[in-house]
Amino acid sequence: MNHLKNYTLRVSGNEQINLIGGFHGTTQDISFLIATNNFREPTKSKDKKDEGFFGNGIYFTQYPDYGKVYAEWKETNNPCMLISWVMMGKPYPATEVPDPRDPNSLYGKGCKDGYDSHYAIVKKQGSARVCYPCKKHEKPDFDEIVVFSNKQILPRYLVYYQSTNTTNLKQLNIKYRDAKCLILWVDDNLSKENKNIVTLLKARPKKTEVLPMMSSSEVLAWLQQFKGYCNNRLRIITNRYRKGDGDENAAEHLVKSIIKQNKKWSKIPILVFCGNKSSVKYLKKKYKNVSVTDNPADVLAL
Repeated sequence: MNHLKNYTLRVSGNEQINLIGGFHGTTQDISFLIATNNFREPTKSKDKKDEGFFGNGIYFTQYPDYGKVYAEWKETNNPCMLISWVMMGKPYPATEVPDPRDPNSLYGKGCKDGYDSHYAIVKKQGSARVCYPCKKHEKPDFDEIVVFSNKQILPRYLVYYQSTNTTNLKQLNIKYRDAKCLILWVDDNLSKENKNIVTLLKARPKKTEVLPMMSSSEVLAWLQQFKGYCNNRLRIITNRYRKGDGDENAAEHLVKSIIKQNKKWSKIPILVFCGNKSSVKYLKKKYKNVSVTDNPADVLAL
């Protein structure tokens, strides 16, 4: 935060600060690193796959659909986006076509002299990951914001999402409605043995839907979207440890998060399933809706 405050001192007048919220699509692991250490400063490297169409900087967009493109390109199972406060300062309007062979292009270059950032409104060129500056007659698809120092950025929110169209949403509602048992299984690294248990659960005569999830945030988002199914058919299974999601206390972090979100959800049965059963036994005494086991048979009996 101090970096952000100090950066404002060199910008003349609040009207020039241009503080905006920007989306950055990436993986969960990288998001946690950024949240801890901020974005890496841009560097020149022969190993770098993309030097940057509109400059060798850190990229954001105000269009979540565009951030989503990069999130899903890097992580297909559980994509996420970081929302950060981005201080654009005085932006250079990027209209040059990105071409490494053109000396006038911004491709791979630093910030334009006299400016604090680059800003481009862009049009898709076939692939959503290949966008060129809009021509005068074109309607933009997205925008791209490029800053060249991590002191211009304050990472603020980590957003998990699920892409569904209306048809898919209807299908999900039918699937959840018809299930006799709904299980949210929270584990960021599901083992081969546990994947086999998931298969056995789905094969039960009692129609069971098992929804793998990576984090407490993902569970809360599901509960909020499908709160009509937070009834006696719903069960939650969680592991003990998840990096960046309560760490050693991931199970209790999940329980507390659910209760904080909605006290009515404190009745949802939660099973803590882990090898080190003794380390989480206290949860059973502390929370009426929590049970603890290291036995796969208890999971299959849900």
